[in-house]
Amino acid sequence: MSKENVVAVRYAQALLSSLSNETQYDFAYTELKDLTSTFENSEDFVRVVESPLFKKKYKMDVLKAILAKAQYSKEISNLALLLLREERFSLIALITKSYKIVLNEKLSRALAKVEVAQELSSSDKTELEGKLKTLSGKTLEVTYVINSELLGGFVAQIDHDIWDYSIKGQLEDMGNKILNMRIG
Repeated sequence: MSKENVVAVRYAQALLSSLSNETQYDFAYTELKDLTSTFENSEDFVRVVESPLFKKKYKMDVLKAILAKAQYSKEISNLALLLLREERFSLIALITKSYKIVLNEKLSRALAKVEVAQELSSSDKTELEGKLKTLSGKTLEVTYVINSELLGGFVAQIDHDIWDYSIKGQLEDMGNKILNMRIG
């Protein structure tokens, strides 16, 4: 893990420990994403923050104005000001990503990517998500992707685990078994 990643994880953990409940945890993540987007999408803001030509007080004043206008929480505002003061504001995207990982670990949540051959009904999605939750033992945030090559069924990835219940996957398994029978 790079030094920047280690630092980002520490800031993420510190932010999480400063909050007291799941509502605050999730709201902080929403604000972090927004702040990251603001930083990444504003060339002027990036120029001010990263330029050695501007004095730190001016940078702080600009950031305070942005934070006040957007009405960020005290915790996110304090984090942003600390990062700027310590000349680490450029880590905001990495901190946001690290925060999501740390948050998911704390709440036993995971991101799930589910590939399906065709769009599922809401009742099928609910049923599938319930089964995946049982398999993983975690609360899931599921993203669905249509992949017509699967022919039917689904492939689910949760963290590093992959469950392939697709027709394509089953056909490939049968083909491999037949090849192994011929060879063996």
